[in-house]
Amino acid sequence: MLKSANSSPLHWLGTTVRDVTSQDVDGFQPAHAAAQFQQGKVLALLHYHGVSLNEPDGKGRTVLHWAVFRGDVAITQFLLQVAHVDPLPLDFEQRSPVHFAAAKGLIAVLKAYVRAVKLVREHAHAALAR
Repeated sequence: MLKSANSSPLHWLGTTVRDVTSQDVDGFQPAHAAAQFQQGKVLALLHYHGVSLNEPDGKGRTVLHWAVFRGDVAITQFLLQVAHVDPLPLDFEQRSPVHFAAAKGLIAVLKAYVRAVKLVREHAHAALAR
């Protein structure tokens, strides 16, 4: 699987992956690599073609874990507000994406995370009130 910055996720997807839900030996799927290498367009493409962005890798980390770990505010917002991924998944060490952001001091990501979750909840409450 793609784990080196020497390869483009789009190139890797086009030349290596025949099944966008395939996993390597570490449980990485193309969506995990796209988040790890901050390829928001790839994630959007996968999402709009019906690929689940909630699947964990071999350590229980989701695409959201990787986006937050990389400090990518835009991808974090996309995952929470558009793809509607689970906002608080836990990896096998019981760490959520919020743990990663707090541990790394990623204040912008934490603020975006809180705003995105708040917006999702407001839309859910509005829908329930109808």
